[in-house]
Amino acid sequence: ARAHLARAVASASVAPPTSQAIPKNVTNVNARPSRRQTALALFAAGATSLAPGVNAAVAAAGAADKPVDMRALVRAFDDAMAAGADFEAADKAWTRAIDIAPLNSAAWSNRGTKRLQAGRWAEARDDLDRSVELSADL
Repeated sequence: ARAHLARAVASASVAPPTSQAIPKNVTNVNARPSRRQTALALFAAGATSLAPGVNAAVAAAGAADKPVDMRALVRAFDDAMAAGADFEAADKAWTRAIDIAPLNSAAWSNRGTKRLQAGRWAEARDDLDRSVELSADL
């Protein structure tokens, strides 16, 4: 009975994928993204979208015309991610990201989340509300 069970298990097992099954641009499918890749993904997710009712207020503030320094923005995201539980350093980095790209909903959301974790409720609410205003897809 054990031999029969062993043969059944062996025949049911799946062979590991061959190199042809894995795309050439993927080196390790189980690897975690770097902080830089995470920051770029977050920026891409919340880049510069405007909610319909926000256009006039943003234009009045001049934010719509402000060019975004992508390298500085990625550095700010990297610094904020590296800050970990240092709420003050993370808050400064997220504030810098917002100064660089005031229409980036991800930066507002992340600063709001960090402020929420730090117990700064009113500031967190304001940041999270702003993030929602800037997110056209919400």
